Amino acid sequence: MEQDNFLWLEQVEGEQALTWVKQQNQRSQAELESIKVFEPFQQAILASLENDQKIPYGQRRQGDYYNFWQDQDHVKGIWRKTSFAPFANSESPLAWQTLLDVDALSEQEDQAWVVKQIDVLAPQHEKALITLSPGGSDAAQVREFDLTQQAFVSDGFNLPEAKSTLAWVNEQQVLVGTDFGPNSLTDSGYPAQLKLWSRGQALAHSKHLLTIPSNEMGLFTFRLEQGDHSYSGVTRCLDFFHYISYILVGQQLIELPLPQQHEIHGLFNDHLLVTLKADWQGFKQADVIALPMSSLLCKEAEPKLVYRASSKAAVERISAAGSVIYIELLENVSSRLLCLDANWQVRDLTPQANLSLSIIDTCEADDTVLVKAEGFLMPESLLLIGPNQAPKVIQQLAPQFDANQLEVKQHWATSKDGTLVPYYLIANKALAFDASTPTILYGYGGFEVSLKPSYLAHAGATWLAQGGAYVIANIRGGGEFGPAWHQAALKHHRQRAYDDFFAVAEDLIARNITQPKHLGAMGGSNGGLLMGVCLTQRPDLFNAIDILVPLLDMKRFHLLLAGASWMAEYGNPDIAEDWNVIKTYSPYQNLKADQVYPKVLFRTSTKDDRVHPGHARKLAAKMEALDYPFFYYENTQGGHAGAADLKQSAYAKALDFAYFWQQLSSK
Repeated sequence: MEQDNFLWLEQVEGEQALTWVKQQNQRSQAELESIKVFEPFQQAILASLENDQKIPYGQRRQGDYYNFWQDQDHVKGIWRKTSFAPFANSESPLAWQTLLDVDALSEQEDQAWVVKQIDVLAPQHEKALITLSPGGSDAAQVREFDLTQQAFVSDGFNLPEAKSTLAWVNEQQVLVGTDFGPNSLTDSGYPAQLKLWSRGQALAHSKHLLTIPSNEMGLFTFRLEQGDHSYSGVTRCLDFFHYISYILVGQQLIELPLPQQHEIHGLFNDHLLVTLKADWQGFKQADVIALPMSSLLCKEAEPKLVYRASSKAAVERISAAGSVIYIELLENVSSRLLCLDANWQVRDLTPQANLSLSIIDTCEADDTVLVKAEGFLMPESLLLIGPNQAPKVIQQLAPQFDANQLEVKQHWATSKDGTLVPYYLIANKALAFDASTPTILYGYGGFEVSLKPSYLAHAGATWLAQGGAYVIANIRGGGEFGPAWHQAALKHHRQRAYDDFFAVAEDLIARNITQPKHLGAMGGSNGGLLMGVCLTQRPDLFNAIDILVPLLDMKRFHLLLAGASWMAEYGNPDIAEDWNVIKTYSPYQNLKADQVYPKVLFRTSTKDDRVHPGHARKLAAKMEALDYPFFYYENTQGGHAGAADLKQSAYAKALDFAYFWQQLSSK
């Protein structure tokens, strides 16, 4: 085994490591900021991010509409509410009432707070649990907030900074998992203990409910609500894809008789809505089933089939209203919206083909659903849809770039094993098929995450406006075609995802759209690992690779931060059988001397406590030792998102596109 000379860079706040980071930042920022398109790109992206014409997505509660809003005057954001009726009728101006000003809180407490989650207790909607992260890290504080007083509850359900999980039981109790002290966290850094915490009780004296082994991923609480029915529970994640779920009954947890490969979507008519990730009791993988809570709590499952998707479709989300449920479906990487009644009769309410639809909120009172609709070239719209009413456009954004000369085409590439892999090409209608177009190829391919069409506000105003092409590859490992598409690239089959990505790149070249000197690749997190594989396996295909918040040292990924939780995706490098596969693609181990590599850009965050910044640091340092050129930028804030506020986000995105333009646009 090759000696690791850069372990010191795993010391996140180590003096030597931060000195190295500072030096790399200064060198790279100076060069990247000097690229002529950087400043206009940054201004265009910032204008888009700070645009007060953004749609205020939110939730309805008792006739009010709640929204978390960020703009140039509220960089950290404000939590606010207004009456839903005038909002739905597009009245202006709206009478917004501020509940919490995060910018003011950050200034008052001298801390760069990032709101991660707001959990309001139904049906009174008077108390909330607000998760506040310092700088955007996953570890965060939790504070109870009184909506009537518009203030934090000083002696309420408050937790110090940790990777915690909380769920309301009622106004007097919560389920809580946090860092209770020694042996209370898993190897992945998530809660290993669950307690029932009563108001006014010291956390240390709360009732213990469950402890799991440290080699499991963690405990994650949830709450199910519909009408008069509500349940609080916890999901015990054995690993990323195998779960045991429990419901709290009285002061005891009742294990639900479900298969370990399942996903809970919610409650409907006191039935639990579940998607299966594997065949079970005569049902097929990806089936949506409903199980009566009464039988579940007696451990007597009586499942009924709700919906069965085709092999070319994936159930993205299920949300219940009053007497109907809505299913957000992805079919051939295009969205459909289905409405099902209590007898599971299906109506297709898709307002338009070739869109991406995302359920935002449902209302029990009138069975309506709020839906976000967008396309690569179509700005976002907020639609109000009901079972018996035509879609109503509440708000639609003005275009943020000129798309008149652009078009979207879906193509299919043939992977190494013969599998057809879809991808979207967004480019000028008058695209010259002379292999000269600067092209960015984006991919992810993991954890059953689907890459749906989304409005290219930033790429459109920068990259596409300069004549570049943008490509989204829907490779295996993602969820575009359901669990089977994801599982096809799990563990020992990981190379399939990479072969799919290479096949898309080769298809772009074969179509004479671009060529390697004009082709770049981009991806973050698991997609950052994909980028590292592009660098070490197929550097001949790319002249630029943007490696964002990546995993790269796959020999040690399971030892760093949340890495242990991802062994269900990649395997365990401490097991010889798994390592024999992982070592064939792990970028850190496969970077070699005397190769021809493109000049890559690494971008990560010191505050990323999910994917350790040591991954990017170590591969960059190894490239430096082997005298390969590269760019490196590590934001000191931002968490796994890479940026803590709008200005940081605009700066980072401008670095990306300026880098690509410098590397790919020369003739």
